[in-house]
Amino acid sequence: MKEDIISKLTTLCNGNINSESEVLYFLTELRKLMERDLKKSQYPTLDFYANWVVHPKLDRNIEAQRVLSMVNDKVAEYRSTNDAGAFYSCISELLSFKNLYIEIHNLFKHYLVPYAFTEESFARFRLYLIAIISDCPLQVLDKEKPNKLVYEFSVSSEHSLVSRFETSNYVWLISIANSRPILGPIAEYTRHTLGADYYQQ
Repeated sequence: MKEDIISKLTTLCNGNINSESEVLYFLTELRKLMERDLKKSQYPTLDFYANWVVHPKLDRNIEAQRVLSMVNDKVAEYRSTNDAGAFYSCISELLSFKNLYIEIHNLFKHYLVPYAFTEESFARFRLYLIAIISDCPLQVLDKEKPNKLVYEFSVSSEHSLVSRFETSNYVWLISIANSRPILGPIAEYTRHTLGADYYQQ
């Protein structure tokens, strides 16, 4: 089974990943490897996204709740300090996919998958992935706790939201109890976003 999955992944990657369905298939096969060898805990970000793409509303996943808790804390800090730069930088880092890239790369090394993303191929992968999760919001499991401000975190390509920004086709959206949502653009992916040293040519 492991050899079959590695063979399928190698074939897929060498042909380039060129659709949302191929991204979904790619992450599903990686998840099979992690589950088979009990390695999900070693790749928490990868496991998180592999879950996110197959659930219309991700509200039970441990990593999803960790992300939401972090977003909640940052919203509370933003309200306290009014430091917009630090807040928006934090959310942008969350969606930079840096950890996802690193974990995919490390998993490929572990299983000897003979492929490495280039800057261009990972940028394309990221855009397809964002398109998939734009239909799958992260939702807070326990909305009744008094310290909970955030109850949903999502990404969107809705024109009425995206048109507010000039640099992106997608926005992130934080839904807050008894308040207007906070949103911002998801930056286009460049070598500067991840760092040239992370790309394996």
